[in-house]
Amino acid sequence: MLVFLDESYQLLQKNDVWIALSAVCLLKEHSREIAKELYNLKKRFWKIGAPDDIEIKGSKLLNRRGIQSPRNRDFIQEIISLCKLYKIIPFAVAQRHPEGLELSRLKEGGLLPDLHKAILRRVHRILLDKYPNRWAVLCFDERNRQDNRRISRAFRNYLFRSKEGQELQQIIETPFFYDSQITPVGEIADIVAYIMCTRYAGRKGEVDPVLENFFTDFRGLTYNPQADDWSSNQLWGFSALGVDHD
Repeated sequence: MLVFLDESYQLLQKNDVWIALSAVCLLKEHSREIAKELYNLKKRFWKIGAPDDIEIKGSKLLNRRGIQSPRNRDFIQEIISLCKLYKIIPFAVAQRHPEGLELSRLKEGGLLPDLHKAILRRVHRILLDKYPNRWAVLCFDERNRQDNRRISRAFRNYLFRSKEGQELQQIIETPFFYDSQITPVGEIADIVAYIMCTRYAGRKGEVDPVLENFFTDFRGLTYNPQADDWSSNQLWGFSALGVDHD
């Protein structure tokens, strides 16, 4: 199983930030067909000539102005339909950092952030429950070489040195990195992360019903496994840490 991850940030005020991390999971044998379908959608909506002529970004399509565009709204609906067709499973977790953005960054000691741990628990659980013979390959949105190395180090430290990480036996120990402009499913992960973050940062149904409907539609595609091996709670596929179940 291929798992594409992306992050989104929403600044509420100085030193007060909401952060969301999404993971979009798909069976590897569907990857090429999904890429073709997404390219066809881009051609239909934006008349592009090549798949990377335009990068799909949630912050462009769904900001307060962009979400008013019928074309943008219709495109997001097509993405949701594409996810249903190919049984793409999104997960998303959000967390508020009143002290500011620094807490979202990987610590110098090589510790994986809570958001990443929460996502890994959800990804591994669906493998155990639905795909016991599959392995997950995690693909992170590429940053710079130093940050990529820091993510890799923290990822390996968690899987090999922590008790809970050692139990995630169906996750490949080496993360990969992708260029979001040329990676179709990475663009879907960006949309999911943006919707999740913006929704929890304040644009809820009573303020922005269109955004809330998109949030509900993507949440309806997720998987909500029981988590008796981790806690007495349920691992909601879409949740805010410290607000909903972990």
